[in-house]
Amino acid sequence: ILGLNLAPTTRVLRRTYYNLLFTYAQNVGYIEHNPMSQVVLPKVRRTLEDIKKKQNDFLDRREMRLILDYGYSLSKCYRKTAILEFMFLTGLRTGELLALSWEDIHFEASTLTVAHTLNLHGYVANARQLLLMYSHVTQNMQNDLKAKLNALDF
Repeated sequence: ILGLNLAPTTRVLRRTYYNLLFTYAQNVGYIEHNPMSQVVLPKVRRTLEDIKKKQNDFLDRREMRLILDYGYSLSKCYRKTAILEFMFLTGLRTGELLALSWEDIHFEASTLTVAHTLNLHGYVANARQLLLMYSHVTQNMQNDLKAKLNALDF
């Protein structure tokens, strides 16, 4: 793994995959010892240049103003540009913005509460709630279950 020209995260993933493969082979009885159990990958030292490069991955005000001015100049992109500006000014991530509801916005106090997030699979995640998938299939299953429970006599 070390001899190949791979990114550090790729090395870790490959080590994990190989370890799983050899662990399975050991459990089934094909081998007696897992050779990956002794493999230790060296820690990657981050340089000051790497850290600065990662910090400079964000748009500054001037760059954002250029994007917003261009977006607002196009009549088709006005709403998308307004959303982009709102995200820039508040620091919200896409999932946090998508999960916002009117109850989260407090106009009198000029505050915004971010209690949950929404991901690509339709999950609303919160530290105090289970991940639930909202779809028409889930809704149909829930309705069928309710109908069957109501039909039972206890």
